Amino acid sequence: MYHISNFYFKLILRIAIIVFCVFSISSCFAIERASFYNVFSQGTMPEIDVKLTEYINSDTSSQINAYRGALLLKKSGLIKIPTKKIQTARLGIALLEREIQLHPQNIEFRFLRLVIQEQTPDILKYKANLVQDNEIILKYFNSLDEELKLIIKDYAIKSKVLNSAKLN
Repeated sequence: MYHISNFYFKLILRIAIIVFCVFSISSCFAIERASFYNVFSQGTMPEIDVKLTEYINSDTSSQINAYRGALLLKKSGLIKIPTKKIQTARLGIALLEREIQLHPQNIEFRFLRLVIQEQTPDILKYKANLVQDNEIILKYFNSLDEELKLIIKDYAIKSKVLNSAKLN
C-alpha cells in the first residue's frame, strides 16, 4: 500500500480544486456570454433591466463592465423620454469606452462598440470608430474562440460595416 505524505496529499488536493474551479468558471462564462448576447440582440426593456441588475450585483470585471455599457446603450434605444435616453446612452458609452481604453486588444469589446456605433442614431455622434474596429476585428478574427467567432459571423450577415465574406 502506498503512503502519501501530508504535503503531497495537500498539493494534489489543491491542484484538483484549481482544475475544478477553472473548468467551472469557464463553463459559467460561456453560459454568461450566451445569456448576454441573447438579451443584447433581442432583449426587451424588462429583460435588459434584469440582466443589468445581475451585473450590478456581481463582480466588476472588465467583461461585466463592457456588457453593462453595451446593455445600457441597447436600453437607451428603447427609452421614450429624450433626456433619459441620452443620459443612459452616455453612461453606457462611458463604461464601454473605459474598458476599451484599458484593454485595447480585447476584440469582443471592439465588436460590441462596432455593433452599437452601427446602430446608434447620428444625433449621438458615436460612430467615430467603425472603420478602426472593423479592421481590428478582421485582423484578429482567426485568433478568437469559436463561440465569439460564431457571434461575429452571425452579426456580419446583417451588418453594413462588417463584411461576412472577409471573415475566414
